[in-house]
Amino acid sequence: MIHPTAIIEPGAVLGENVKVGAYTIIRENVTIGAGTVIGPHVVIEGQTTIGCDNEIFQFASIGAIPQDLKFHGEVTKLIIGDRNKIREFNKGVINRAESELSASQLSSIQEQCPKLMELVHSHRASLFNAVGNLK
Repeated sequence: MIHPTAIIEPGAVLGENVKVGAYTIIRENVTIGAGTVIGPHVVIEGQTTIGCDNEIFQFASIGAIPQDLKFHGEVTKLIIGDRNKIREFNKGVINRAESELSASQLSSIQEQCPKLMELVHSHRASLFNAVGNLK
């Protein structure tokens, strides 16, 4: 279900059973996998790929340009794997890399990182499987 106030730009690709909340904006060049739930007031932009069965809470900002003065408009990319939880407000800011795309200049979050609550994900960083599962 896509809320009628959500804006999905042409060029965005949403998988089956993706739910999009009120006033959410999904820009072109964004791909979202099946079963992902996106809360209200979320902005997803840039060259961003989000896997399946993720949960993105209200007011998250994902895929924006990096907060780094070295960034000069280069093409960069953000990849988020499957089954992650991205929490609300400023705790859910995940930006792209700050310089030209290469294997070492890609921001990525892999699978099953259920507690991305206190995260302000920096550029050129990677989080691997099961981060946050430790008790």
